[in-house]
Amino acid sequence: AGGGRGGVQRRAASLNAGIFSSNPIDDSSIAAMSEIDPSRAMEIFRELEAKAADIKNPSGYLQMAVKRELGSPGILQQDKEKIQRRTGWLNAHVFTSNPIDDEAVAALVGMGVLRAMELCKEIEEKAAGMKNPSGYLKAAAFREGLASPGAAAHSSGKAAGKAGGKAGGKTAGKKSGGGGGADPEKVLRRAQWLNSNLFVEAPIDDDAIQAMQSLNTHRAMELFKDLEGKAGEVKTPSGYLIAAVRREFGGAGQGVKRVRS
Repeated sequence: AGGGRGGVQRRAASLNAGIFSSNPIDDSSIAAMSEIDPSRAMEIFRELEAKAADIKNPSGYLQMAVKRELGSPGILQQDKEKIQRRTGWLNAHVFTSNPIDDEAVAALVGMGVLRAMELCKEIEEKAAGMKNPSGYLKAAAFREGLASPGAAAHSSGKAAGKAGGKAGGKTAGKKSGGGGGADPEKVLRRAQWLNSNLFVEAPIDDDAIQAMQSLNTHRAMELFKDLEGKAGEVKTPSGYLIAAVRREFGGAGQGVKRVRS
């Protein structure tokens, strides 16, 4: 067990130094990881490393992974009930006209009680300007790699079916977009997912999708991720993206002109 703990500590230290320097894995998470089989601990560390770009709270990720490994249903149920009470209170007192939905509550449960309470506090503090608390929470779960298993694939399929005239009418058949060389299908799929899960009431339109296709794929995905992180506050995602593309081209740049032509 001692060797296993030492290996866990070294692996965590390596990840903290190389990847999570601004939000390091804490001692309690390292101790928790030391409680499970060392080989399984290393697998979980590899999973965490692979998702590093999307995970803002590596300690919370590891704590939840250990709970699942140890199969502590009593503790998990207590945490779930605590999260449900908190979101129920927010729905009754803060988000009465746009309550937190069941999928968002499930996403909070997946992130663990500590992170869930942090996010509930965040949305409560931002309540005055937040139109879609459920979208905000789901986006947080997606960023941290803690969405429900299979949710992303299911959502992408659902988005493709629902896209219709919202996002994909003019753009679905395009094989090239703008001068930046973005993968047009990847941009389209990402926009469809966002429309289906976060921007149902104000979907990203065709002009914005074409504008995003004028960027390189990596930068387009970064901008989509920025937008997703602000989902609860952005009222017009299409305008947000078009403005971002203009900035990329130094004002009313060529990427947006191509969209308008």
